Amino acid sequence: MRPPILTTRQRELLEFLAAGATRNEIAQHFGISPETVKIHTRAILEKFDAKTVRDAIEYIVAYITAYPIGESDADIYFDEIRYLISVSGNLNTTTYDRHHRVFVLRGTVSEIDSSIDYPGEIFDVLLNGGPPDKTENFGKYIKYSKVLDRSYRTGDTFERSLHCKTQAYRPEYSQEVSNTIGTPVGKLLMRIDLPRPPATFNVMVLDRSRFISVEKLANVEFTQQNLTYQIVANSPTPGQKFTLGWTW
Repeated sequence: MRPPILTTRQRELLEFLAAGATRNEIAQHFGISPETVKIHTRAILEKFDAKTVRDAIEYIVAYITAYPIGESDADIYFDEIRYLISVSGNLNTTTYDRHHRVFVLRGTVSEIDSSIDYPGEIFDVLLNGGPPDKTENFGKYIKYSKVLDRSYRTGDTFERSLHCKTQAYRPEYSQEVSNTIGTPVGKLLMRIDLPRPPATFNVMVLDRSRFISVEKLANVEFTQQNLTYQIVANSPTPGQKFTLGWTW
């Protein structure tokens, strides 16, 4: 479920509702009447599809954690992430296609960026179908940026995609692909097509420094059909890291 779009005042009130402040305390802080606080609170609860603050508190806390006030010019939500990977027959080249369907919760988005963490050579990089405007190497990862043809504002939806290829740095050993959930996501799909059966294939989910078996996660499904391996996670928790790894 998409997070709700809130007005500036509603977003400010969330902090106080999460902290358990009374209506009078909130009214005094903002210099408004308790009745106005009541009206704002009712509108907030309707957007969270709840009747009381207690009913909505889990979602309110998740919202203010994911979207802190003042940390960015825009807040976004990923309706879906599709991460498609294919390995060449000689194991030397891996092709990555990462697609995000983006929903703008607040602000204006006029530039996109996408990062990849890989120790080997990266080439044929395309961001939204064209070469990136800027490439920044941060050592552990490389960040690609591109100015959009148009700006997207609150309530808009748009696509963000990264295509690239990598040269295997040790093709005879092992390889893995990971996706860590930062921005809240409605659905994550990771699919890998291999050219031949691997010696081993592993699926790992890391949550707050502990590994969790996929079978124990009701919102996660792993499937294999011939040489295609796929994991789907519905509403994954921010901070979780999904990894598909294999050896030859």
